Amino acid sequence: MNKRMRMSSNSVRLIRRAALSIAALAAFACAATGVASAQERLTGRFFVKLRSAAQATVSATGIRFADALDAKASRWAVVKLDRIGAPRSGFSKGTDELARFVLVTLSDPATRDAAMADFASDPAVEYVEPEHVLRVDVVPNDSAYTSQWGMKRIGMEKAWDRTRGSADVLLGVIDTGIDYFHPDLRTQTWINAAEDGNRNGGFEPWASSELRNGVAGDFDGIDNDGNGFVDDVIGYDFVDQPGEGNAAGGDYRDPDADPLDEMGHGSSVSGIIGAATDNTRGVAGIAHGCRMMTLRAFDARGVGAEGDVARCIAYAIDNGAVIINMSFGDTQYSRVLRDMVRYAFGRGVTMVASAGNSGNAVLHYPSAYDETISVSASAANDNLAGFSNYGATVDIAAPGQDVVTTERDGRYGSFNGTSASAPFVTGVAALVKSLHPAFGPEEIRGVLIASAADLGAQGWDDRFGAGLLDASRAVLMEQPTVVKIIEPKTDQMFTGGTITVTGTAASPLMTGFTLEVGTGVNPSRWTILQPFRKGQAIAETLAVVDIASWRDTTYTLRLSAKSDKGVSLEDRTVIAVKRTPPKFLGVGFIPSVDSRFFGVAVGFITDEPTLGKAYYRAKGGADWTAVSLEGTTENNLFVGTTHYRFIGGGALQPGLTYEFYLSATNAAGVESIAKDGINYFELTVAPPIPESGLRKKPYALPLGRLFPGTPDFNANGKPELLFNSYSDDSRFSVMEFNGTSFASIGGSAQRDQFPRGFGALGGSGSRHLLTSFVRQGFLYEAPSAGSIPSTLIWADSVNQFWPITIADVNNDGTEEVLAVVNDSTVGVFTLSPAKQLTRIGSIVNPTRSRLGTKRVQQSARRHRRLQPQRPDRPALRRFERGLLHR
Repeated sequence: MNKRMRMSSNSVRLIRRAALSIAALAAFACAATGVASAQERLTGRFFVKLRSAAQATVSATGIRFADALDAKASRWAVVKLDRIGAPRSGFSKGTDELARFVLVTLSDPATRDAAMADFASDPAVEYVEPEHVLRVDVVPNDSAYTSQWGMKRIGMEKAWDRTRGSADVLLGVIDTGIDYFHPDLRTQTWINAAEDGNRNGGFEPWASSELRNGVAGDFDGIDNDGNGFVDDVIGYDFVDQPGEGNAAGGDYRDPDADPLDEMGHGSSVSGIIGAATDNTRGVAGIAHGCRMMTLRAFDARGVGAEGDVARCIAYAIDNGAVIINMSFGDTQYSRVLRDMVRYAFGRGVTMVASAGNSGNAVLHYPSAYDETISVSASAANDNLAGFSNYGATVDIAAPGQDVVTTERDGRYGSFNGTSASAPFVTGVAALVKSLHPAFGPEEIRGVLIASAADLGAQGWDDRFGAGLLDASRAVLMEQPTVVKIIEPKTDQMFTGGTITVTGTAASPLMTGFTLEVGTGVNPSRWTILQPFRKGQAIAETLAVVDIASWRDTTYTLRLSAKSDKGVSLEDRTVIAVKRTPPKFLGVGFIPSVDSRFFGVAVGFITDEPTLGKAYYRAKGGADWTAVSLEGTTENNLFVGTTHYRFIGGGALQPGLTYEFYLSATNAAGVESIAKDGINYFELTVAPPIPESGLRKKPYALPLGRLFPGTPDFNANGKPELLFNSYSDDSRFSVMEFNGTSFASIGGSAQRDQFPRGFGALGGSGSRHLLTSFVRQGFLYEAPSAGSIPSTLIWADSVNQFWPITIADVNNDGTEEVLAVVNDSTVGVFTLSPAKQLTRIGSIVNPTRSRLGTKRVQQSARRHRRLQPQRPDRPALRRFERGLLHR
């Protein structure tokens, strides 16, 4: 590769400096495997939001772009266009917003990024972004706890004396589906009467021409109600993951009318909301008098595509749902999901979302959107559950630990997580809506927070929000209380000038309100912006604040209303002031190969969340082409501090020399540029690897990540491959060719860890395998000669040991372990006879970055204080897979 590619000497020096100053970018060498991560395979599609719905038309043959956009669709071999709204030509009144969203599927997902850039350049397009992945918020637990303590704790017995819910209140449950055969659920689903083929008021998911136990099915293949969905009797299965390798199997490829739960999460959520009651069996649901619309967006693994969630929201609105439960989410901000939540809110839909299960205060979406009710989880002792997220966006707490509810296959069990907490709030919100049909989402939220039982610190706090959900008090409140900061929005950033704060503080029980601001996401001190003002405010300007003297940091706005009983009701919004441009903490620009095409792996890290881009052109050319550096992360706007991707294939022409520079833009729109000193980065692209004369073998490895080294642990003369499977959640295995195919011969002990190196440490002759999970390292030893290393002899316990490899660093004939111990130092370790790694030396980066930072380690320490206090293993796994594999 070095012979084929030429780079400037300055570029080479910068790469070497950056590779040590920030160890994460050393992994770009692995970007050239030609294999995408699970996220990218799932998100080979992308969204186009049009400035006008007229730019896409619907006909009997499908959706078609107009004019120049149609030419782009042909150019990029678009095979499918989908709208988020119902797939019909006649949208109902008020759905023009939905008609502006188009989900694009390409024949070749590898061309997604280039196609996105082309579509984004058209003036008819408002924005373009890739579709990404969400996961349901569940903490697995097989406890045998059998009491429904949560129902008693929130006062359900008294609440049911007032109402058990109205069948006119329709609840949408976006989740993994439902076990509609479950004895506590089969009578609780919404029945779309027009699609109920046998007219018996139930759901029989088989053909109308087929009799089962004398009953004909509901599926006649006709869209009887004309809503664009055929046979949608109880809702719809929107799961659509084309091209996704799915080890869990099941129904994950094409939308259909059968939303059967293949995981169990949705059935558990539905049981809390509305399981049948007074039927002498099982559990009781909160709003069992209401009916639930089943909206399947997550597959058997609990993984769902963002577009499928968006279509669930659109379907729910169009078919009469007034409350939606969303027990899922991620820490990444999505413009598409944000727009859909705002769309639903504007049409009077109350949305309840789980706060997340990472045990930290990092913003979690969709629960952090201002339009949702964010729910944290409490335990039976009224403490915050250890797994529960908390923070400025939490509105209320509800039981979320050891919650007994329905499970798939007709079972019952214990359910844990904020996924369990959210449906408690959804159920009580449905009871309030049943009593007060005219209440909108703000009024319902106001009732819930005003009636909550105070927990934790007096008044509002960042663990429980307004307090613990209290159904018995909520159903007795006749007048709504609305305390809400309307502008600015959460996450909004400012560079200077003034901030106009608008909001509503309205309730017949209020004596007045106060507006304050504090530094940070959980301030201990507050500055008054609007002194206590008697009376109410309805969508009024509460203060105009000159921020010229505010320093660059995060701030929290707090609107506090006092009731006539002295109770404080609050709403908080987290904003930021940032005048200085973002800093580049490290840059990687590495010649790489993807499949048979040469190109470059580009990446950088910034000191704050930014939108990363790379610009390139043929050397000496006039026009620059911009591409997003969102890599395979799940973030669609500000990807945080890490940006990376491979540029090559159809983007760069063989034989040409290209110039590059990098751009990082923060939320305030302030941009920083990175170049190779005063010059651009340069790369001469080599011709593709020729395929002529090559014959495809009849065997192949599964889709996954391949370690570059080939050990022979079992000493049989056959090299082994160290492999992490993409289709089995990064499961590690040692593979060996048996003459006809590749077979796994070991590796179960390492689970989902990634191999970093192998060798023989300590002079004992035993074989060792070094692995990692994000920043945590592990060392395994072979239990006997000729066996696979499977005995764990050492593990990092402080997350300050990022393995690099095993090598003989000092040429003494004994191999050592190399690991990153901070952002500028590589430690050298030897294995002692007591099976402990002892540090014997260090390799320190002596250089100072030209890109604006003196010590990366200092910035890293500041960053860590804002990060999770306990590991979120699924999120870390996604980060590692994205970082290492494009």
